[in-house]
Amino acid sequence: MFWFLFSYFTNTNEEQNPLFSTSFDEANVKFENRLSDKWIQIKINNDDTTIAVLKNPNSNHWLLHTSGIHGVEGYTGSAIQLRILDELENKDNCPNIMLVHAMNPYGMKNMQRVNANNVDLNRNSILNNDFTSDSLVFKNSWLNSLINPSSIIEFYLFPFLLLYSLIVYGLKTCVQLIVTGQYQKQTAMSYGGVEHEPEIKEFYKAIAPFFNNQSRITHIDLHTGFGKYMNEYLMVDNRKEKNYFEQLFKSAAGENNNYYINSEFPEYKHMKGGLINGFQQLLELYGNVQIESYHGMVQEFGTVNFSGIPIFINMRLANFIKYHKPGDDKHLKKKMYECFNPPSAEYQNQCIVKGWKRFSELLLL
Repeated sequence: MFWFLFSYFTNTNEEQNPLFSTSFDEANVKFENRLSDKWIQIKINNDDTTIAVLKNPNSNHWLLHTSGIHGVEGYTGSAIQLRILDELENKDNCPNIMLVHAMNPYGMKNMQRVNANNVDLNRNSILNNDFTSDSLVFKNSWLNSLINPSSIIEFYLFPFLLLYSLIVYGLKTCVQLIVTGQYQKQTAMSYGGVEHEPEIKEFYKAIAPFFNNQSRITHIDLHTGFGKYMNEYLMVDNRKEKNYFEQLFKSAAGENNNYYINSEFPEYKHMKGGLINGFQQLLELYGNVQIESYHGMVQEFGTVNFSGIPIFINMRLANFIKYHKPGDDKHLKKKMYECFNPPSAEYQNQCIVKGWKRFSELLLL
């Protein structure tokens, strides 16, 4: 019964593309083994995060690809980065390339989206020290019980609490409460922290020496989870960014790119602290360098249907076990992995193909 709600929704097909890994150590070894001598390697986060750099002294343009800021989602990002490395092996005269493998190694190792401090690092790139929120979750005991159960009774009341929330607040508001960071309670879901986490600071300090005031950065941050199964979503902050990427990406006949302009969608418009939101400002703050331009995009692959409910069930359970029912979480780790990296050859192949397609189109810049 304890596992029923999310076990029912998750994929149990065990087919695996060879570029996909099922443990952090396996992913790390595959990535490092593909780095030839032409790549500069930098290690951060206790040597668990690898920053691989391929320099072109004749170019001021940089292609940045980051994976695993949401920990467990990093397995799909890692597979795509392996494909990128394979494809680049015989290519010359590329722009400068920077691949960041496993930005949140703790989360990737432990099959969680958060770091060791329970912080969602993709809600932690806060500007102007604005670590504040006024989340509706903590104003309504029903919503708080739904999202942050602290007892077995609250945990098993999930179907009734969910129905109540959907009727009273509607689906879009409920989704917003999950994806928007909160900065009030460390042991609750979607916690964005009260200061920039070490992983964020180390990242900017490590990459800053490669850039100068003529550097132009185009960035893909890879995510999985929310969205319909096997759909690709391109998420940007505003219409200007959408127009920029639309000019670069070539759609096949009949293909419509699923763009999300975060500031215009009810579910995401209150979200802050994302890596692409604060990149240029935090690079200047912690790296002491100004660049000419920055364009960032989240490439997200949907892994579930049912409006993301299976994702929410897993996240809710993970937080509940962590703080209120500690014990053996081996089964939970497996389900978290499968929910964010479906063990389906079709899904995995499609992610690798589309991940490389987006990156390869940027190589023409």
